[in-house]
Amino acid sequence: MNAQAATEAVAGEELLMLAERLGSADGFTSIVSQLAAGREATIDGAWGSSRALAAAALAHRSAGPVLVVCPHAADIDTFCADLA
Repeated sequence: MNAQAATEAVAGEELLMLAERLGSADGFTSIVSQLAAGREATIDGAWGSSRALAAAALAHRSAGPVLVVCPHAADIDTFCADLA
């Protein structure tokens, strides 16, 4: 494995750990419970890459799809890049 691949692997692991830590944030377990019960849930005020982090953390804990609505069409490409 070359240095860049090793760095990317470590970064990926750190992002997964960050998503796991988000799972213990105030209110997050409530959102997961609401979704598991088939109800809607909303995360307001998330901006930048925190949107993608929250979506990834929810998708990891969800049995079904997660719908993300970005407030501006111009945010969609950045969100997708952050999620990837």
